[in-house]
Amino acid sequence: MVILLFPKKRKFLSSLTMFLILLILLSQQASVTRVKSIALDITKIGTFDTGISAFDVVVEGDIAFVTDDYTGFFILNISDPTNPTQLNHTEVYQSYALWIEGEYAFIGTFASGLLIFDISDPTNPVKVGEYDDGGSATDIKVVGDIAYVADYTDGLEVINVSNPTTPFEIGNYTEGEFINNDHIQDDIAFVTVYYSNQDSQLVVLDISNHSQISAVLHSKMVNGSATLHVKNNLVFLSSWNDGLTILDFTNITKPVELSTYKNGGVTPGAFYNEKDNLVFLARYSLGFDVLDISDPTNPILVGNYYDGTGSTTTILVIDDFIYVTDKSDGLEILQYEDADTTEEALSFPWVYLIVTIAIFYLYRKIVKKEKN
Repeated sequence: MVILLFPKKRKFLSSLTMFLILLILLSQQASVTRVKSIALDITKIGTFDTGISAFDVVVEGDIAFVTDDYTGFFILNISDPTNPTQLNHTEVYQSYALWIEGEYAFIGTFASGLLIFDISDPTNPVKVGEYDDGGSATDIKVVGDIAYVADYTDGLEVINVSNPTTPFEIGNYTEGEFINNDHIQDDIAFVTVYYSNQDSQLVVLDISNHSQISAVLHSKMVNGSATLHVKNNLVFLSSWNDGLTILDFTNITKPVELSTYKNGGVTPGAFYNEKDNLVFLARYSLGFDVLDISDPTNPILVGNYYDGTGSTTTILVIDDFIYVTDKSDGLEILQYEDADTTEEALSFPWVYLIVTIAIFYLYRKIVKKEKN
């Protein structure tokens, strides 16, 4: 009766009904989307105090090998990661770099060059050889019978260790003030060179002929001392002052800089865990950051750990365990897991809304035309 008595009201209700019908149809197209954001839960589960200043760590099975630049060389049983126990401690003054190859431990020292220990009995390591030409070893990589030693004063030294009791030098490359870090990949060596102006540069060397090592490329320059971590074709260049730079070296002579990550602090090193596409970035007195590099052109911070003390120097990640050397707290063992947070969000198809408004607008014009 009301509609019959009030024609204008009738047309309004008719228009409103049409709009509501279209809106109902539109709502059927709406959907709930589960939006997932990833963060990490990081928990410290075990520690071992090396005395003063832990510097490097290598893990082989249930054994962790740790250097402390004041107290020496530690061999630990970590079968129970919540309670690392000491198998042996050997005093090695200013022990820094560490590499484990088979039954031998190669230790780079600041005071005595390269030391070689037989670790076939981890409770009783025995020094079997050394190479000391007066330099200071800061990094070591061993490939087959060859040890590549980054030396603070003598550059990159190539040492034949086929007989660990009598190592001898077969090649050398020097540049800048010193070479801080090295990585070997086939006949190529990636090294970081430190210059007197306090800048560092990533340099690529041809080591196919050990007696005539030559530079193939002088690449990224950063401020401060730098270290590198290489995985497949990706190079992670950490600088004390310039954060992290990720480069793609698919083409050795034409690397592509993919991204940089600057956290505003000191960055002494990085480790890439390929399994989860995560980079663990040491931040010295601020613990460490964890970056998701599923897209290496856009690193995303997904975790951070700092317990309020110490200074992170080296990070090693195996499966979901994180092994950290700390200049105050010794060896720290941590574990991480995804803390996936899922939120529900209404996804409303705006294209349907636009179509609805257009249809309603046309409907109103038709009604108006009929009225005239």
